[in-house]
Amino acid sequence: MDLTPRQFQLICEQRKRKVEADYQEKMERTRWLAYQITRLTTTRFKINKLKDLAIFPWEKGFKKRKKFTQKELKQRSEELLKRYT
Repeated sequence: MDLTPRQFQLICEQRKRKVEADYQEKMERTRWLAYQITRLTTTRFKINKLKDLAIFPWEKGFKKRKKFTQKELKQRSEELLKRYT
């Protein structure tokens, strides 16, 4: 099966999104379990919400990525080509 560079890029991006989603799901499940255990076993800590226990990086929002101009993209690609060829 021959892939174009764009098709390969899309496959890689989708795979990365799936791996990140699986990781986030596992971390959410772990936090929920820790919340339930803490809530049931102790009264010393005031934990009213799951986010009181831990806040994950993906819950804090995200930084917008810089938009590059065509000239900057071309310059960057030339730099990378020089570096790796």
